[in-house]
Amino acid sequence: MKTKIQTNLPKISTWVLILLLITNLSFNLNAQSKTKKVSGKAPEFTMKSFEGEVINSEDLKGKVILLEFWDTYCSPCIKLMPDFEKLTAKYKNNDNVVIISVNAGWETMEKAKAFIEKRNFNLYFAYMEKKEARKLKVRELPCTIIIDKNFEYSYKHIGLNEETETEIINEFDEQIQLALSK
Repeated sequence: MKTKIQTNLPKISTWVLILLLITNLSFNLNAQSKTKKVSGKAPEFTMKSFEGEVINSEDLKGKVILLEFWDTYCSPCIKLMPDFEKLTAKYKNNDNVVIISVNAGWETMEKAKAFIEKRNFNLYFAYMEKKEARKLKVRELPCTIIIDKNFEYSYKHIGLNEETETEIINEFDEQIQLALSK
């Protein structure tokens, strides 16, 4: 004669399985840090600094340009900002390097400015209309693009893997150095 043991095991296993799936999904989304091969001339673009100054790509030619695209909803973008402050400080006296933290235009400039005003970041912030960001092939955030002195794409990185956050900033620094040496 078989006896049936009643247990809450199926209910518990279902919740454990759901929790594992959610954790795995979150990890995979966070681990999508990748470098993309880019080459060719960068397209002309414009943006506006948070102070209201119009920035044309024409004015930046001859310099190495690092554009870090972000939005307020992108927590990895915000997490990288202190590291970008250190990188910006390293190059602040180098007239051949421009580092701009660019809101990618998925929201209004007013919302982006209000978000930044609540924080104490020491970066040069600008806002780029979504269509301008799309010309630069910005489709995911965070997205870092480096353009060399000849206005050629030099480097593109998408995403953030928290385990390699410091390594990513070091990689950006190395890529700036490579672009300067061209």
